[in-house]
Amino acid sequence: MPMHTVREILTGTAIPNAEGFQSLALVQKRINMPQGKRFKIKSVECFDDNATIFTNAGRAGPNSGPCARLIYVTPYPITPTKSNFGPTEDVANLTAIPMGGMGPYAGDNTVLYKRIDINKNRAGDEEWTTYHLLSTEFPNPQSAQNNDYSWYTPHVYLTCMIWTQEGWEQDVKLSFNLKLEVTTVDSVQTAMGQYKEKLEAQCRVMSDTVNSILLPSSAAGRSFPMWKFGGVRPEIMVTSANALRYFNRLASAAYQDMDNITGFRTRYKQSTSMVNYDSAFGDTATNIPDWISVMSAAGVTSGAIRPYPPPTKFSGNGNTVMYDTDGLPASIVT
Repeated sequence: MPMHTVREILTGTAIPNAEGFQSLALVQKRINMPQGKRFKIKSVECFDDNATIFTNAGRAGPNSGPCARLIYVTPYPITPTKSNFGPTEDVANLTAIPMGGMGPYAGDNTVLYKRIDINKNRAGDEEWTTYHLLSTEFPNPQSAQNNDYSWYTPHVYLTCMIWTQEGWEQDVKLSFNLKLEVTTVDSVQTAMGQYKEKLEAQCRVMSDTVNSILLPSSAAGRSFPMWKFGGVRPEIMVTSANALRYFNRLASAAYQDMDNITGFRTRYKQSTSMVNYDSAFGDTATNIPDWISVMSAAGVTSGAIRPYPPPTKFSGNGNTVMYDTDGLPASIVT
């Protein structure tokens, strides 16, 4: 497949939304891509030409204070949410800005690359040191070559979000190297892919996918009903009388009783009876296990076949005409 390399820089001054505690600065840049293509991102390299996060453009930071930065590569511009982030309380409070919190999650379909940088200044420019430095990115550089996620939107956005406590202007110097796999596709696939990505960019801002299990010890019973906090579910043993109905060990010329369809349907229904979560599947009264239904034939379980099925009637636009309980057309659209 043809490979395409994009080398871009995101540089300039990021202006915060407010001065004082909890300020956010956001800068973006759009990169146009060719139309009618399917893109796969093979690797993303992001280099900070400033070498670290500074508190302001003059490098004259406060004596103490956290700084946080998010870097995104996405098909569409991101929208800040109300969710904060950070490993410590001061960073979480810093990023807890109404409609100024973090952007989409790294695993969201709208995100091609995400990087988090957090540090904390201990002193000013003369005695500048950094501690509690945290930097992480997604996808992992070691596994990025195996990334099979693709997109069709003919542009990507480089985004940088910076949180500080003082609200000073931020000096942004970021360099990007994007390695893409480009494939030519038809117009139908392009249109459907772009439509899907545009909807996801508008509708996937907030996510809540947690299924909270209040008692972790009950996880086995919730996920697998046949388990009662450990142990194996009991099973029904097939009696010889029931086995002879399914496994014929008699000679080909020997006489044997034939079972009727009604008897088969009764046993199939018994094998699928509802039972308690710690009971054996099937019917214990007649010793019919659940696996008997695997041997059922479609004509037996579905019931008798009507010799003359009712004809299907259509309205003027091709829709099937439905009838109510009185035998009259429920709705006719012409």
